[in-house]
Amino acid sequence: MGNVTIKDIARLAGVSPSTVSRAFNSRAGVGPEVKQKILDICVQTGYMPNALARGLVKKKTSTIGIMVPDVRSPFYADIIACAEAAARTMDYDVIWCNNFRDYEREEKYFRLFIENRLEGVIICPVGVESMDRLDKYIALMPTVVLGDRTFRKDISHISTDNYSGGCIAADYLIDLGHKDLMFVSLKEDIINYQQRLKGFKDTAERRGAHFRCLPGNTSEQDGLERGYHIFKNFLESGERMPEGVFAATDATALGIIKLCEEKRIRIPEEFSLIGFDDIIYSSLPRIMLTTVAQGKQELTEGALQILLKLIQNPTSKEFYETIVTPKLVERNSCIKRS
Repeated sequence: MGNVTIKDIARLAGVSPSTVSRAFNSRAGVGPEVKQKILDICVQTGYMPNALARGLVKKKTSTIGIMVPDVRSPFYADIIACAEAAARTMDYDVIWCNNFRDYEREEKYFRLFIENRLEGVIICPVGVESMDRLDKYIALMPTVVLGDRTFRKDISHISTDNYSGGCIAADYLIDLGHKDLMFVSLKEDIINYQQRLKGFKDTAERRGAHFRCLPGNTSEQDGLERGYHIFKNFLESGERMPEGVFAATDATALGIIKLCEEKRIRIPEEFSLIGFDDIIYSSLPRIMLTTVAQGKQELTEGALQILLKLIQNPTSKEFYETIVTPKLVERNSCIKRS
Protein backbone atom coordinates (compact mmCIF):
# COMPACT_ATOMS: atom_id res chain seq x y z
CA MET A 1 0.00 0.00 0.00
CA GLY A 2 1.89 3.08 -1.24
CA ASN A 3 1.83 6.65 0.11
CA VAL A 4 -0.06 5.72 3.26
CA THR A 5 -1.13 8.69 5.36
CA ILE A 6 -2.32 9.07 8.92
CA LYS A 7 -5.84 9.49 7.51
CA ASP A 8 -5.57 6.08 5.84
CA ILE A 9 -4.53 4.50 9.13
CA ALA A 10 -7.45 6.21 10.90
CA ARG A 11 -9.92 5.02 8.25
CA LEU A 12 -8.70 1.41 8.40
CA ALA A 13 -8.80 1.45 12.21
CA GLY A 14 -12.23 3.10 12.32
CA VAL A 15 -10.99 6.01 14.45
CA SER A 16 -10.18 9.67 13.96
CA PRO A 17 -6.74 10.93 12.82
CA SER A 18 -6.35 12.62 16.21
CA THR A 19 -6.80 9.23 17.92
CA VAL A 20 -4.05 7.77 15.73
CA SER A 21 -1.81 10.71 16.65
CA ARG A 22 -2.49 10.19 20.36
CA ALA A 23 -1.66 6.49 19.99
CA PHE A 24 1.67 7.35 18.32
CA ASN A 25 2.55 9.72 21.12
CA SER A 26 1.33 7.46 23.97
CA ARG A 27 -1.15 10.07 25.20
CA ALA A 28 -4.19 9.42 27.35
CA GLY A 29 -7.55 8.62 25.81
CA VAL A 30 -6.57 5.62 23.70
CA GLY A 31 -7.37 2.18 25.08
CA PRO A 32 -4.89 -0.72 24.77
CA GLU A 33 -7.07 -2.62 22.28
CA VAL A 34 -7.38 0.40 19.98
CA LYS A 35 -3.66 1.13 20.27
CA GLN A 36 -2.84 -2.47 19.36
CA LYS A 37 -5.23 -2.34 16.39
CA ILE A 38 -3.52 0.82 15.11
CA LEU A 39 -0.10 -0.79 15.61
CA ASP A 40 -1.15 -3.89 13.66
CA ILE A 41 -2.46 -1.77 10.79
CA CYS A 42 0.83 0.16 10.70
CA VAL A 43 2.68 -3.14 10.36
CA GLN A 44 0.35 -4.40 7.62
CA THR A 45 0.57 -1.22 5.56
CA GLY A 46 4.26 -0.54 6.17
CA TYR A 47 3.37 2.93 7.42
CA MET A 48 5.31 3.06 10.66
CA PRO A 49 8.83 2.56 9.28
CA ASN A 50 8.20 5.39 6.79
CA ALA A 51 6.82 7.56 9.56
CA LEU A 52 9.89 6.96 11.66
CA ALA A 53 12.15 7.75 8.73
CA ARG A 54 10.36 11.05 8.11
CA GLY A 55 10.74 11.98 11.77
CA LEU A 56 7.07 11.81 12.64
CA VAL A 57 8.17 10.49 16.00
CA LYS A 58 9.99 13.72 16.83
CA LYS A 59 11.57 13.02 20.19
CA LYS A 60 15.05 11.51 20.06
CA THR A 61 15.23 9.44 23.23
CA SER A 62 18.89 8.35 23.02
CA THR A 63 17.65 5.19 24.71
CA ILE A 64 17.81 1.58 23.58
CA GLY A 65 16.19 -1.52 25.00
CA ILE A 66 17.76 -4.84 25.91
CA MET A 67 15.64 -7.91 26.55
CA VAL A 68 16.99 -11.12 28.10
CA PRO A 69 15.25 -14.40 28.93
CA ASP A 70 16.60 -14.82 32.46
CA VAL A 71 18.55 -12.15 34.36
CA ARG A 72 19.29 -14.72 37.07
CA SER A 73 21.72 -16.31 34.63
CA PRO A 74 25.21 -14.89 35.21
CA PHE A 75 25.74 -14.90 31.44
CA TYR A 76 22.78 -12.58 30.78
CA ALA A 77 23.63 -10.42 33.79
CA ASP A 78 27.08 -9.94 32.24
CA ILE A 79 25.50 -9.11 28.87
CA ILE A 80 23.40 -6.35 30.45
CA ALA A 81 26.39 -4.93 32.35
CA CYS A 82 28.60 -4.95 29.25
CA ALA A 83 25.87 -3.36 27.14
CA GLU A 84 25.22 -0.55 29.63
CA ALA A 85 28.94 0.24 29.86
CA ALA A 86 29.37 0.25 26.08
CA ALA A 87 26.17 2.27 25.50
CA ARG A 88 27.38 5.02 27.84
CA THR A 89 30.45 5.54 25.65
CA MET A 90 28.05 6.09 22.72
CA ASP A 91 25.85 8.56 24.69
CA TYR A 92 22.96 6.11 24.93
CA ASP A 93 20.99 4.98 27.95
CA VAL A 94 19.72 1.43 28.37
CA ILE A 95 16.39 0.07 29.56
CA TRP A 96 16.40 -3.68 30.09
CA CYS A 97 13.64 -6.24 30.57
CA ASN A 98 13.64 -9.80 31.85
CA ASN A 99 10.93 -11.98 30.30
CA PHE A 100 11.53 -15.19 32.33
CA ARG A 101 11.59 -17.27 29.12
CA ASP A 102 7.95 -16.44 28.47
CA TYR A 103 6.96 -15.83 24.84
CA GLU A 104 3.93 -13.68 25.68
CA ARG A 105 5.95 -11.53 28.04
CA GLU A 106 8.59 -11.19 25.33
CA GLU A 107 5.97 -9.78 22.96
CA LYS A 108 4.56 -7.49 25.62
CA TYR A 109 7.93 -5.94 26.42
CA PHE A 110 8.72 -5.45 22.74
CA ARG A 111 5.46 -3.51 22.35
CA LEU A 112 6.40 -1.40 25.38
CA PHE A 113 9.73 -0.54 23.76
CA ILE A 114 7.87 0.64 20.65
CA GLU A 115 5.20 2.56 22.57
CA ASN A 116 7.86 4.34 24.62
CA ARG A 117 9.72 5.26 21.44
CA LEU A 118 13.05 3.68 22.20
CA GLU A 119 15.41 4.03 19.27
CA GLY A 120 16.28 0.37 18.95
CA VAL A 121 16.40 -2.97 20.73
CA ILE A 122 18.87 -5.78 21.34
CA ILE A 123 17.08 -9.03 22.09
CA CYS A 124 18.33 -12.35 23.42
CA PRO A 125 15.44 -14.58 22.30
CA VAL A 126 13.38 -16.87 24.51
CA GLY A 127 13.60 -19.73 22.01
CA VAL A 128 12.89 -21.03 18.53
CA GLU A 129 9.45 -19.38 18.28
CA SER A 130 10.64 -15.86 19.13
CA MET A 131 11.42 -14.52 15.66
CA ASP A 132 8.14 -15.64 14.10
CA ARG A 133 6.16 -14.18 16.99
CA LEU A 134 8.05 -10.87 16.91
CA ASP A 135 8.19 -10.39 13.12
CA LYS A 136 5.48 -7.72 13.03
CA TYR A 137 7.20 -5.68 15.77
CA ILE A 138 10.71 -5.98 14.37
CA ALA A 139 9.40 -4.19 11.27
CA LEU A 140 8.73 -1.15 13.47
CA MET A 141 12.03 -0.77 15.28
CA PRO A 142 15.75 -1.29 14.55
CA THR A 143 16.49 -4.68 16.08
CA VAL A 144 19.56 -6.84 16.64
CA VAL A 145 19.35 -10.42 17.87
CA LEU A 146 22.17 -11.35 20.24
CA GLY A 147 22.97 -14.95 21.09
CA ASP A 148 20.69 -17.23 19.11
CA ARG A 149 21.68 -17.53 15.47
CA THR A 150 18.49 -16.87 13.53
CA PHE A 151 19.61 -18.40 10.21
CA ARG A 152 17.54 -15.66 8.55
CA LYS A 153 18.75 -13.02 6.14
CA ASP A 154 16.15 -10.38 7.07
CA ILE A 155 17.10 -9.89 10.75
CA SER A 156 20.45 -8.54 11.92
CA HIS A 157 22.17 -10.71 14.48
CA ILE A 158 25.42 -11.41 16.28
CA SER A 159 26.12 -14.74 17.89
CA THR A 160 28.79 -17.12 19.08
CA ASP A 161 29.65 -20.01 16.78
CA ASN A 162 28.00 -22.54 19.08
CA TYR A 163 28.62 -25.46 16.72
CA SER A 164 32.34 -24.69 16.80
CA GLY A 165 32.13 -24.45 20.60
CA GLY A 166 30.73 -27.98 20.76
CA CYS A 167 33.54 -29.21 18.52
CA ILE A 168 36.14 -27.53 20.74
CA ALA A 169 34.74 -29.23 23.85
CA ALA A 170 34.69 -32.69 22.24
CA ASP A 171 38.17 -32.37 20.74
CA TYR A 172 39.59 -31.25 24.08
CA LEU A 173 38.09 -34.17 26.03
CA ILE A 174 39.10 -36.71 23.38
CA ASP A 175 42.65 -35.30 23.26
CA LEU A 176 42.80 -35.95 27.01
CA GLY A 177 42.05 -39.62 26.29
CA HIS A 178 38.33 -39.66 27.10
CA LYS A 179 36.30 -41.93 24.83
CA ASP A 180 32.96 -42.07 26.69
CA LEU A 181 31.39 -38.60 26.42
CA MET A 182 28.15 -37.05 27.66
CA PHE A 183 26.30 -33.82 26.87
CA VAL A 184 24.14 -32.54 29.75
CA SER A 185 21.03 -30.33 29.62
CA LEU A 186 19.73 -30.16 26.08
CA LYS A 187 16.71 -27.84 25.85
CA GLU A 188 15.22 -28.44 22.44
CA ASP A 189 13.63 -24.99 22.17
CA ILE A 190 16.99 -23.17 22.48
CA ILE A 191 18.93 -22.96 19.21
CA ASN A 192 22.28 -22.40 20.96
CA TYR A 193 21.99 -25.65 22.88
CA GLN A 194 21.06 -27.51 19.70
CA GLN A 195 24.15 -26.19 17.93
CA ARG A 196 26.48 -26.99 20.85
CA LEU A 197 25.09 -30.52 20.99
CA LYS A 198 25.46 -31.00 17.24
CA GLY A 199 29.09 -29.87 17.20
CA PHE A 200 29.89 -32.05 20.22
CA LYS A 201 28.10 -35.11 18.80
CA ASP A 202 29.51 -34.74 15.26
CA THR A 203 33.07 -34.48 16.59
CA ALA A 204 32.64 -37.42 18.97
CA GLU A 205 31.32 -39.61 16.18
CA ARG A 206 33.98 -38.46 13.72
CA ARG A 207 36.72 -39.35 16.19
CA GLY A 208 35.21 -42.66 17.29
CA ALA A 209 34.13 -41.68 20.82
CA HIS A 210 30.96 -43.00 22.46
CA PHE A 211 28.33 -40.31 22.92
CA ARG A 212 25.32 -39.86 25.23
CA CYS A 213 22.95 -36.94 25.85
CA LEU A 214 20.96 -36.08 28.98
CA PRO A 215 18.02 -33.86 27.99
CA GLY A 216 17.01 -30.85 30.07
CA ASN A 217 13.37 -31.88 30.51
CA THR A 218 12.95 -30.66 34.08
CA SER A 219 10.74 -27.95 35.53
CA GLU A 220 13.68 -25.88 36.77
CA GLN A 221 14.31 -22.65 34.85
CA ASP A 222 17.59 -21.96 36.64
CA GLY A 223 20.58 -23.61 34.96
CA LEU A 224 22.29 -24.60 38.22
CA GLU A 225 19.20 -26.35 39.58
CA ARG A 226 18.57 -27.96 36.20
CA GLY A 227 22.11 -29.37 36.09
CA TYR A 228 21.81 -30.60 39.66
CA HIS A 229 18.55 -32.50 39.12
CA ILE A 230 19.38 -33.87 35.67
CA PHE A 231 22.65 -35.35 36.90
CA LYS A 232 21.00 -36.58 40.10
CA ASN A 233 18.45 -38.50 38.02
CA PHE A 234 21.31 -39.92 35.95
CA LEU A 235 23.22 -41.13 39.02
CA GLU A 236 20.08 -42.75 40.42
CA SER A 237 19.53 -44.61 37.13
CA GLY A 238 22.62 -46.72 37.80
CA GLU A 239 24.12 -46.13 34.34
CA ARG A 240 27.89 -46.12 34.03
CA MET A 241 29.71 -42.87 34.69
CA PRO A 242 31.02 -41.06 31.59
CA GLU A 243 34.69 -40.19 31.28
CA GLY A 244 34.07 -36.67 30.01
CA VAL A 245 31.03 -34.40 30.47
CA PHE A 246 30.18 -31.28 28.46
CA ALA A 247 27.57 -29.12 30.22
CA ALA A 248 25.43 -26.90 27.99
CA THR A 249 26.28 -23.89 30.18
CA ASP A 250 28.61 -23.08 33.05
CA ALA A 251 25.56 -22.74 35.31
CA THR A 252 24.59 -26.32 34.44
CA ALA A 253 28.15 -27.41 35.22
CA LEU A 254 27.94 -25.69 38.62
CA GLY A 255 24.83 -27.73 39.40
CA ILE A 256 26.73 -30.90 38.56
CA ILE A 257 29.65 -29.79 40.78
CA LYS A 258 27.25 -29.07 43.66
CA LEU A 259 25.68 -32.54 43.42
CA CYS A 260 29.05 -34.29 43.12
CA GLU A 261 30.32 -32.55 46.25
CA GLU A 262 27.25 -33.84 48.14
CA LYS A 263 27.79 -37.36 46.78
CA ARG A 264 31.57 -37.26 47.35
CA ILE A 265 32.22 -37.77 43.65
CA ARG A 266 35.58 -36.24 42.76
CA ILE A 267 36.02 -33.98 39.73
CA PRO A 268 38.20 -34.42 37.68
CA GLU A 269 39.44 -37.69 39.20
CA GLU A 270 36.23 -39.61 38.39
CA PHE A 271 35.23 -37.68 35.28
CA SER A 272 36.33 -34.53 33.49
CA LEU A 273 33.85 -31.63 33.26
CA ILE A 274 33.79 -28.75 30.78
CA GLY A 275 31.24 -25.93 30.60
CA PHE A 276 30.24 -23.20 28.16
CA ASP A 277 30.07 -19.39 28.69
CA ASP A 278 32.93 -18.57 31.11
CA ILE A 279 30.78 -16.84 33.72
CA ILE A 280 32.48 -15.08 36.63
CA TYR A 281 31.92 -17.95 39.10
CA SER A 282 33.78 -20.44 36.88
CA SER A 283 37.16 -19.00 37.87
CA LEU A 284 36.59 -19.13 41.65
CA PRO A 285 39.34 -21.09 43.46
CA ARG A 286 37.13 -24.01 44.60
CA ILE A 287 35.53 -24.35 41.16
CA MET A 288 38.17 -23.59 38.50
CA LEU A 289 35.93 -24.88 35.70
CA THR A 290 37.41 -25.50 32.28
CA THR A 291 35.02 -23.93 29.80
CA VAL A 292 34.40 -22.72 26.28
CA ALA A 293 34.26 -18.94 26.59
CA GLN A 294 31.86 -16.65 24.79
CA GLY A 295 33.27 -13.17 24.19
CA LYS A 296 30.54 -11.29 26.08
CA GLN A 297 32.13 -7.88 25.57
CA GLU A 298 32.75 -8.60 21.89
CA LEU A 299 29.15 -9.74 21.48
CA THR A 300 27.57 -6.74 23.21
CA GLU A 301 29.80 -4.10 21.64
CA GLY A 302 29.25 -5.70 18.22
CA ALA A 303 25.48 -5.73 18.76
CA LEU A 304 25.51 -2.03 19.69
CA GLN A 305 27.58 -1.11 16.66
CA ILE A 306 25.15 -2.94 14.38
CA LEU A 307 22.17 -1.33 16.12
CA LEU A 308 23.60 2.19 15.68
CA LYS A 309 24.00 1.52 11.94
CA LEU A 310 20.34 0.52 11.75
CA ILE A 311 19.23 3.55 13.80
CA GLN A 312 21.24 5.96 11.66
CA ASN A 313 19.91 4.45 8.41
CA PRO A 314 16.22 3.72 9.11
CA THR A 315 15.26 3.26 5.46
CA SER A 316 18.14 0.90 4.65
CA LYS A 317 17.23 -2.67 3.73
CA GLU A 318 20.69 -3.96 4.69
CA PHE A 319 21.03 -6.57 7.40
CA TYR A 320 24.13 -7.64 9.29
CA GLU A 321 25.43 -11.00 10.46
CA THR A 322 28.42 -11.43 12.79
CA ILE A 323 29.65 -14.77 14.14
CA VAL A 324 32.10 -14.70 17.05
CA THR A 325 34.52 -17.60 17.53
CA PRO A 326 34.55 -19.08 21.08
CA LYS A 327 37.77 -19.93 22.90
CA LEU A 328 38.83 -22.70 25.25
CA VAL A 329 39.73 -21.61 28.80
CA GLU A 330 41.66 -24.36 30.59
CA ARG A 331 41.38 -24.63 34.38
CA ASN A 332 41.31 -27.62 36.75
CA SER A 333 38.09 -29.56 36.07
CA CYS A 334 39.54 -31.82 33.37
CA ILE A 335 42.37 -34.35 33.64
CA LYS A 336 44.32 -36.49 31.20
CA ARG A 337 43.22 -40.11 31.28
CA SER A 338 46.10 -42.47 31.92
